Amino acid sequence: MGVSLSTSNYAWCATFVSWVAQQTGATSYRHTYVDHWVKQARAGNYHLSVTTDPQPGDIVAYDWDGGSDFTGGNEHIGIVRSVGGGASFTAVEGNTSNPDTGSGSGVYIKNRSTNSGYDVVFIRVR
Repeated sequence: MGVSLSTSNYAWCATFVSWVAQQTGATSYRHTYVDHWVKQARAGNYHLSVTTDPQPGDIVAYDWDGGSDFTGGNEHIGIVRSVGGGASFTAVEGNTSNPDTGSGSGVYIKNRSTNSGYDVVFIRVR
């Protein structure tokens, strides 16, 4: 039996990450706010930790307005899909726009970089 809920006017990126973690059994931690994921990783709780060496399967949190405080409603979160050379990586993200059209909201693979003017924290599930 499934559940269908509206995601209108709801930032569901962290809910998507929680759902993936539940489906894969990667961690028991679940939360709908990005800042809570970052706080738990920084504290080393729930088998989460911050890493500077991202790998596929890690979680990536973005603070679009900088400061690495992950507050103010300008946060986003996804799952690292691949890591390229230098600062580039791809992530699977929920509640994000289609990279081909820039419109809509869904689950898409996005090309990202750690040197694009926003703060990035990689979270390792161990």
